[in-house]
Amino acid sequence: MKIRYLSFLFLLVPVMMWAQPLRLVRMNPQRHYPATVPKGNYSGMAWMGGNRYAVVSDKAPKSGFFVFEIDVDSVSGGLLGVSAKGFFAPMRIIGTRRG
Repeated sequence: MKIRYLSFLFLLVPVMMWAQPLRLVRMNPQRHYPATVPKGNYSGMAWMGGNRYAVVSDKAPKSGFFVFEIDVDSVSGGLLGVSAKGFFAPMRIIGTRRG
């Protein structure tokens, strides 16, 4: 029993020595824009150029994506404004087969 305890301690000490010290992290408050962005379970976004982003929602009624315009302060990196510009569904090309 004593040997198991010592061997466990022997394995644990190097891990504790190399562990990073705890540090405080600042958590910024969440922002929302109810007047310009609909509620959604947004799960991903991709830059489209300029201040336009394609945003995917897991709760959208059909396949597609939203286009958001996101204005960012170039000095502080803070959000200046967010607005949704519509929902876009993929187009089906006539004469193609799926599957």
